[in-house]
Amino acid sequence: MRIPVYGCGVIGSLLVHALCTAGNEVTMISRGRWKEILSTDGLHLKHVLQHKETIDHPEVAEQVTENVSWDLVLSVMQGWQQEALLDNCAGIHGKMLVLIGNNPLCQEMEKKIHGLTPEQKVLFGFQSSAGVREEHAVKIFRAGKTGLTLGYVHQKREESDRKMLGQALDGSGFCLEWCDDVLGYLYTHAAFVLPCVYLCYGYGCDLRKVRYAEIRRAVQAAREGYRLRMRSTIRAGYGRS
Repeated sequence: MRIPVYGCGVIGSLLVHALCTAGNEVTMISRGRWKEILSTDGLHLKHVLQHKETIDHPEVAEQVTENVSWDLVLSVMQGWQQEALLDNCAGIHGKMLVLIGNNPLCQEMEKKIHGLTPEQKVLFGFQSSAGVREEHAVKIFRAGKTGLTLGYVHQKREESDRKMLGQALDGSGFCLEWCDDVLGYLYTHAAFVLPCVYLCYGYGCDLRKVRYAEIRRAVQAAREGYRLRMRSTIRAGYGRS
């Protein structure tokens, strides 16, 4: 399958490795020094918990080639970064567009994409892996098979969708999970996980130093964020039953 991937950070790099392992023709969209490193040395991953290193050699380009038909178009980055790329992604000739990352604005993004390309299939999801990018490589932290949760906001999943994405990741070690309420999944993740993440940042990821009062504030922030987001969703006319 022919697949361009926007977003060459930690999450996107592991996904590109999985797609290459499955035998796809992958093009990484990158710029600047990281593009030079990828073009010269390949995609070098250090799988910390698996005690191994891998090097893949996907195609590397600054932009997607025009007038080319792609099977899948993947964008792997945070929601606010995704928003800046919507015009580009909607203009690509692809059978399916998949946006992966912390994205509580998926309803608005789906609406904008369908305004530009009404027939475009748009899925949203989240990948369960972490890591850090070094100068010439990416350190990856994942336990066992990497989970990739996907779903539509409004459309109903078809069997052909499952087959296409299953084929793209076949033999890669990824575990593809379908979610019928991806909107709720992403809301919950953004509202609860992000306060915990920033709490970790504040203490250098040593949670033994966190006081009980700070844990309570993180939980309160999660509740407030969830309620605020749901109220704005209802006002926008996207309320779910």
